[in-house]
Amino acid sequence: MIAASFTLPALADVTSTGVTSAAVTSAASRVAKRANEARRLLPGAKARQLGETTSVAAGNWAGSDTTSPSGCTSSSGDTSSSGDTSSSGDTSSSGDTSSSGDGGSNGSSGVDVAAILEEHNKARQEVGVPDLAWDEGVALAAQQWAAELASSGCNLEHGGADGLGQNLYWKAPVQLNSAEDRAAVQSWVAEKEDWTYSAVPEGCADGKQCGHYTQVVWRDTTHVGCAAAQCADGGGIWVCDYWPQGNMIGSTPY
Repeated sequence: MIAASFTLPALADVTSTGVTSAAVTSAASRVAKRANEARRLLPGAKARQLGETTSVAAGNWAGSDTTSPSGCTSSSGDTSSSGDTSSSGDTSSSGDTSSSGDGGSNGSSGVDVAAILEEHNKARQEVGVPDLAWDEGVALAAQQWAAELASSGCNLEHGGADGLGQNLYWKAPVQLNSAEDRAAVQSWVAEKEDWTYSAVPEGCADGKQCGHYTQVVWRDTTHVGCAAAQCADGGGIWVCDYWPQGNMIGSTPY
């Protein structure tokens, strides 16, 4: 399995409750154009083997001001770092379709919403931060990106619309089901042991990744949407997007 996370600048096209559905559609149309300028290919992703158990992450931590759906900024940091240990990232949200976050049947993105929320919120409850709610607009953006990755070899590349956090996970061989949805989130949460309870990104133990975990438990993140897609190699790829994005440089998750 392989996990990854990344961050990109904020999306300007927002409403008082979320990124507009038009922004999601526009973001999808920009995927090809932005591929070379905005996405980062994880080191070794193309060389992965079936049954791979290594977890890797790459990209930049969020640093510059991030515009939220309310038009406020979630950080006043400087520029994003350029290290290869990153989390948080890139996708889009739609505000009028968020659910209550109480779980339930599968969403439109083909994953077990209840299972994914349970795994996220279990980790958040352990550290005393509020539960995440599911947002179908965020899930739609994740679904579009998962489909794009599945159609292009299932490499772990970050992309989609701007303004949200993003965690990625790949495993092969695998069948898409609720148990694997849980496994994807659990792989990110397992990085807790490599976080030193310091500000990001320096808070990860030497040579370790912890950004997926810190995004999962980031206090200011309130909504999540995820999707999964089957890969031609028999594997599966999972995309979870978060609003507002976490992993702001110099900050701690909670």
